[in-house]
Amino acid sequence: MSRNGIRNGDIILIVLAVAIFIVISLGILGDGLHGGKNDMVHISTPSENLVYPLNEDRTVTVDGTIGKSVLSIQDGKIRFISSPCNNQTCLHGAVSNASDFIACLPNGVMVSLSSSVDASDQEVDEIVF
Repeated sequence: MSRNGIRNGDIILIVLAVAIFIVISLGILGDGLHGGKNDMVHISTPSENLVYPLNEDRTVTVDGTIGKSVLSIQDGKIRFISSPCNNQTCLHGAVSNASDFIACLPNGVMVSLSSSVDASDQEVDEIVF
């Protein structure tokens, strides 16, 4: 028994509880938020709306209001490679989480991510009449 009344068994129980919490949290967050196989990229421009799978690497060039923006989908992330805007804020960083959003506002190009569920994975929970 230590001086403050905490026993060795108490320490082992606390460490075990924290470890279980971490493992469960990583499993829940890892499955639903980061580049799942059904995640989709939605690119909206003044003239068109495009949809691509997030898990297929590609480069996309789109026309905006002031010129062409180039986006890269790679390794489950999407980012702007180039854009004609003055401040170039859109070029800093990439997104990979469902419900994330990036945009080049001066060029009118907006990108969002969504997580879609494969129809074969869906189950009917309940039917109400």
